[in-house]
Amino acid sequence: MEPNNSIQNKLEDGALYVKRSFFEHGVTVPLVTSTMLKTEALASVFEELFHLATRMDNKLVIRMDQWNDACKRHLGLSQLQAQHIVHTLYVVAPDIRNEHNWIPFVELLVFVRLQACARRLATPLRPSTDDVFPRTSPRTGSTQDDNLRSNYAYPSRPSSPRLERSTPTFYRETMFVVNSLPVILGDLVRLYGVVERVGRQAASSVDTKEENNEPMESDTLPPEYLKHLHFLFLATVGNQPCSWRDWIEMWIERNGATPLSVDSWSVILGNSLKLSAQQNGGVAPWPIDPTLELSQLVRCTILREGTEEEPLLHRDVRIRNCKEVYIYLLNGMDCVSIEGCSDCIIFIGAAYCISVTSCESVKIVSTSKFLRITNVVDSTFYLCVNHQPALLGDNRGLRLAPLNAFYPCLEEHMKVCGVSASLNYWNEPFVILDASYPPSTVANILPPEQLCPFAVPVHNNNDGTTKKNPVALPKEYLEAVDEKAKSVDTLRELVRQQQGNLDLERTVQHYFREWLISTGNIRQIHDLVKLAESFE
Repeated sequence: MEPNNSIQNKLEDGALYVKRSFFEHGVTVPLVTSTMLKTEALASVFEELFHLATRMDNKLVIRMDQWNDACKRHLGLSQLQAQHIVHTLYVVAPDIRNEHNWIPFVELLVFVRLQACARRLATPLRPSTDDVFPRTSPRTGSTQDDNLRSNYAYPSRPSSPRLERSTPTFYRETMFVVNSLPVILGDLVRLYGVVERVGRQAASSVDTKEENNEPMESDTLPPEYLKHLHFLFLATVGNQPCSWRDWIEMWIERNGATPLSVDSWSVILGNSLKLSAQQNGGVAPWPIDPTLELSQLVRCTILREGTEEEPLLHRDVRIRNCKEVYIYLLNGMDCVSIEGCSDCIIFIGAAYCISVTSCESVKIVSTSKFLRITNVVDSTFYLCVNHQPALLGDNRGLRLAPLNAFYPCLEEHMKVCGVSASLNYWNEPFVILDASYPPSTVANILPPEQLCPFAVPVHNNNDGTTKKNPVALPKEYLEAVDEKAKSVDTLRELVRQQQGNLDLERTVQHYFREWLISTGNIRQIHDLVKLAESFE
């Protein structure tokens, strides 16, 4: 059965889009694009796993240890590197996440195949740090700010990050998927044969070794099997959001379950994707893509706690190309993407995954299950992260520290995201180095004496149960924080004893105002006052 005019007409009231989160959190994983360049090596991995796959809950799965072993033998990846690829798949495919030892094999193969193909896309769209931060850009800021920056010896002192992910970029990403459809669907045809074989093996004790080696005779694919591409596509029907699986069900209802050839599916899906890309530049509009986007913000303060009209719970958030902005996200979110930001302070209550790309001089305070840092310079991360943070690409002058903040509903939000307060790998980064830079220029641990408590402004979270930082600090950091607290208490006591001493009060107020102005915190105070007035 080939595509015809009647089938195309039945799709006119719907549209297909490529999920942007697939590129923001998934595509161009350096582990894949740098080590899986040889097609035969990648094929060897899956050839071995074909014969190990089993059925569980009507899914074709493999064990994590089988995946780890195959990657080690054929690709030279460590266990941690192999697991990182699986965790990245779970980030872009939330409905297959699990804490068990089984991996959905079909989704894994298609995901890695796309990763390997995307190396062609990685070069123009994911530049190195030197490309993102031009050498010719003048450095701005006070002498004090410059002194606070890292003084690591690397060739170019980057400045003014602007990650260009414009409409042409999103269109190119869509066209990359369109051009990759024959390869992806060809893999699904082969996997469809594997699923059938495994199903027969489960139903019979007959030795089918000879059958395992038989090549597939057909290149046709049932529409039911396209559901495995759910992590890649967004769909609409009648201008209403529709899950990819529901879209396939509607296809079956309208056109039947007859298999089509790979070429036919490539034309049908490719034409729909190209039409949507031409009309919208490759970007799915709201509410098709419900991602909250904070973009092109300059010198302002943003506080989001989530409301019925604009929920944050289990939602994706995208922060792009912001400069000198304070952002507070007080909820439990799914994935947060931070791209092309500079001189920003971003607090993220809880998230399943956080991806920070091409940023300079940012401070990130967050709790999450996963954290990925790519092409980031002179930035500090205060973390509670349940897996080793992945430092990928070209990072320089990073500082890592334990979480130093809380707000009343933090523990509740961590729970809904599956983030454990007792499991923190903040000081055990998983680093994939650029060989031209020594490890000491990539990341260092923040000295204990430099850790200060971080105050979080709250409005609707006052009824929470969290009264202190739920993440235990290492002894040396706890002692340093306690010492600072004692110093503040001593100063308060001195001021109390000198109550009525106008000279002392004026001196304290004068130096406090000077500190607010010199650090730029005076602007945030003004912003918070305005926010408080707007809530009243």
